[in-house]
Amino acid sequence: MKRILLAIVFSLAVLSIPSFVKRMTGGFRLAKLHVEYPSHPEWNVPFDPELNSLLNQPFHYLDKGSQCYVFESKDRQIVIKLFRFSDARSELKVFTLFNAAHIAFQRMKEETGLLYIHLNISQENLPTIRLKDAIGRTYRLRLDEYRFAIQKKAKSFEIAMQEALKDPILMQSRINQFAALLKTRVEKGIYNSDPTLGRNFGFLENQAIELDFGNFKPILPHSREIEIERYAGKFREWLKQNAPEWVSYLRSSFENSDRLKKME
Repeated sequence: MKRILLAIVFSLAVLSIPSFVKRMTGGFRLAKLHVEYPSHPEWNVPFDPELNSLLNQPFHYLDKGSQCYVFESKDRQIVIKLFRFSDARSELKVFTLFNAAHIAFQRMKEETGLLYIHLNISQENLPTIRLKDAIGRTYRLRLDEYRFAIQKKAKSFEIAMQEALKDPILMQSRINQFAALLKTRVEKGIYNSDPTLGRNFGFLENQAIELDFGNFKPILPHSREIEIERYAGKFREWLKQNAPEWVSYLRSSFENSDRLKKME
């Protein structure tokens, strides 16, 4: 009887290993990085050789989003976002994602921290990078064969704002940076269909950026004020819960940016 119980326990443990590995790695597999999709020459972006020095270092697994796996460089200065695909992802969804990335790079490069995008399989002799997943498995990826984006590493919205709670000058700067970013995107005619603050926004040293650009679309002129209010309202709710004394400053920050725009 004891042997039978041990055999059952051992069998259950063995069967649970794949599930455990999947949870630990976010389900990362090289097969998920490939999709049959035709090239769009208008999405081609010249590779800057200066990026070679940034890519000549190991990267480790950081996170998984709905559209990509994120790996962080050893020096924590950049991330590489490897677009991931499922069998259920239609050609329309792939086009929408890649077109959003192209919009971000062409029109919001500074405001997203993007350094490079690679949306077509190529033969440009791009570097081969070294990756390590969450359980230590290592990979060497020839970047010509993958679709990805390289982005500056920023502090997440939550971490940056928690820091600002302890520093009134920093809080003032963060609110102004957020308002300036949102106004700039809307003025450039871009809409983001995902209004989540924590996932979408981050902060560099002196600038707010939109981390998640996968839902960028052209915006209709009459929807611009609605778009600003969607995000301002989310930020206002965050401040009400965490720093209610700053709610009025958020309002004035948007009003001031309106006045400055009219003076230009």
